[in-house]
Amino acid sequence: MKPLSRIFIALLAAATTSCASSPATIGIDALGNTNEYVSVCTVKASPSTYIGKVVRIRALYKTDMMYYAYLQSPECKDSPRSIGVDHPIHTHGDESVDAFFLLERSGCRTSTVCPIEFFMDVDLLVKQTDAGLMAEFKHVHFAKART
Repeated sequence: MKPLSRIFIALLAAATTSCASSPATIGIDALGNTNEYVSVCTVKASPSTYIGKVVRIRALYKTDMMYYAYLQSPECKDSPRSIGVDHPIHTHGDESVDAFFLLERSGCRTSTVCPIEFFMDVDLLVKQTDAGLMAEFKHVHFAKART
């Protein structure tokens, strides 16, 4: 097993065995220089610049595990302030993405519809779909459940 795999499995095990009152966190990478980030607002303002490219974004990830999943940046002054996130089945990210989606599901236990939010630092591929702009997670640097 790769060392990175062992680290994410250990983080996932620690997060899933913790009590519900402590926020679930995943990530081993240091936060990047703020110049490395692109905001959701910037991507929404100039989508053609970013479609087909991998960018690093810090944003709030919101999902109900059934009907919606998106990244939102509250600092965006104009609507829309979010980008849809591709379903995990359509995501081809690395081990950190797999670990994140396992962590996400572990917070909901048996509920089918389960609203949950994470503060995220993520590399993602910006895609144009029939439904609009979509983000496909490629690498999760950091994710912390919002309480």
